[in-house]
Amino acid sequence: MLQAIYEAVDGGEASARIFFADFSKGFDLIDHSILMQELADLEVHPVLLSWITAFLTYRKEAVRNGSTLSDWLTLKGVPQKTKLGVILFTVMTNRLLSDWRLRIKYVDDTSVLEIIPKNSPSLLNIVASDIHKFAIAHNMRLNPTKCKEMHINFLRNSNCLINPIIIGGTVIKSVNTYKILGVILHNDLKRNSHVDYIIKKACKKLYSLRVLPRARVCQPNILRIYLFSVRPVLEYAVPVWQDIPAYLSEAIQLMHYY
Repeated sequence: MLQAIYEAVDGGEASARIFFADFSKGFDLIDHSILMQELADLEVHPVLLSWITAFLTYRKEAVRNGSTLSDWLTLKGVPQKTKLGVILFTVMTNRLLSDWRLRIKYVDDTSVLEIIPKNSPSLLNIVASDIHKFAIAHNMRLNPTKCKEMHINFLRNSNCLINPIIIGGTVIKSVNTYKILGVILHNDLKRNSHVDYIIKKACKKLYSLRVLPRARVCQPNILRIYLFSVRPVLEYAVPVWQDIPAYLSEAIQLMHYY
């Protein structure tokens, strides 16, 4: 997605617009009958279909807090935090925007990118409407208050028509920043917000490293904790945002010396 945005704005003849869709209770609202039909259309083996049906049917769940157990409730939708649950949700949205090339679907996160040529109208509101219709047809639901849109535009004297995106009578809010899959995207394509975010997050973890010597934890073990808890925060998704100014890079490097 980012590569397509960079290519569009660098050419100086287009802007970019993104719709970030949010499914309300995505896993809980999965309709079993529709899901099984989607699996059948994908020609999943009948034995596997029967196994998945058994996995979803009459499954109960409860919450345990210490020795206290809540009442058992029959599962609705598909179970979260399971490998099969993620796969089944992906199957459910498999047909969504199948003809729209610039889209990203990751579990219950769906983002759609539109490249708008200079002085041309935006069609993203129509695409968002298609997502809304898809959700209704599959007994799913978009959450208009959590759906967002972003316009990345560096054009001068651009006369492109930007119609608002409306979902269920609610106008979708346009934002300057949005965190997608743990990376903060800003509409000026600068990385300051993301770097500030990961530095603050890493600082919270670094505090624990400072108190470990008091507990007589040896240096090799402190190093291991750093490598497994702090460094991944500073380097998460680095191929996406690695092209940053020197002063931001230096700020991140300083974290390695604390």
